[in-house]
Amino acid sequence: AVLEDIIDSLRAHGIRRVVVVSTHGGNWILKPTLREINYRYPDVHLVWADGRIPAEDAPPPEDIHAGEHETSTMLHLRPDLVQGHGEEVDAPGRVGQEFLDYAGMERWHPAGVWGRPSRASGEAGRDRLEERVRAQVAYVRWAFRTLGEPDGR
Repeated sequence: AVLEDIIDSLRAHGIRRVVVVSTHGGNWILKPTLREINYRYPDVHLVWADGRIPAEDAPPPEDIHAGEHETSTMLHLRPDLVQGHGEEVDAPGRVGQEFLDYAGMERWHPAGVWGRPSRASGEAGRDRLEERVRAQVAYVRWAFRTLGEPDGR
């Protein structure tokens, strides 16, 4: 309902192309919601920038949450917010990521770590973030070109 209200407001101001940025895992309802809004409002193109990562830079399956990749990004952006990322908090996943569909992160590690934050560095975070931004911009441009103009049926 909140996203639909935002789209209604943007439509009222003539905005017909909208990018929704949500890179946090577990937001399963977002994709079908975007699909429904696109179906209901053919005069708007809503694209989800979901944090697609180039395959060569995708985190391994054991680096899902607060591991090397996310901690590196935070060490680049806000190192003052990163607490304790030594080997003592490393917690590579014991099961596949699909188990997050069955139980919350706290079931798999009380501190919310699923990866190896001890391997993180701010320099790696900067490099990965720059590549993710480039990939997202390229994806969004491609998506809007592919969709064409909103048709207003």
